Amino acid sequence: HGYDWIWVFDADSYPEPDALERLFEVYASLPERVRNETAFLACLHANVQDGEPRLMRIFLNGDPPAVLVSEYSVDPVWAPGGKFLVYSGADVGTTFPLRAAETDGRPHPLPGLMLTRGARRVAFLNDRPTLIFLSGEVGHKNLWLMDLASGSQRALTQLPQDFVIGDFDVSADGTELVLDRVQENSELALIERPQ
Repeated sequence: HGYDWIWVFDADSYPEPDALERLFEVYASLPERVRNETAFLACLHANVQDGEPRLMRIFLNGDPPAVLVSEYSVDPVWAPGGKFLVYSGADVGTTFPLRAAETDGRPHPLPGLMLTRGARRVAFLNDRPTLIFLSGEVGHKNLWLMDLASGSQRALTQLPQDFVIGDFDVSADGTELVLDRVQENSELALIERPQ
């Protein structure tokens, strides 16, 4: 169609200023075979089966999108090097599984991890096979680290009960964490208007 790339994202999303640059970095790290047949292993929510979102592959040659992951799959995060991605599975009560898929859609081995609602944000730490995630009760979570090779986990934070994390991010070199703290500080004031 005369274009080299197509930029696609959810209508209700707000891409980070460096999102496109980061997408190209992941693309460049993919095996040549995958780069040749795929515009991008794009994460596109589509009502494919039973109205559930699936991760899709978008092809450069104009072929229709193809399902990458054949089960409920949202919130994908690429592993360093782009060899696999992790994603959130369907909610089961107040929890959901974290799963992984290879670039061709086959399941990637991942130590079992069930997270609670409000903890869908995960991140990889640098170029190591280490995942940072939120874990805890629905209303209060701490940051945890999981070594994907061994499955071992350890807490990164021990936050007080009134410290609620809404989201987090990790610096590119993995030395700093940024926390989005949720606070409820309401003050009511009665303003009487003259009659």
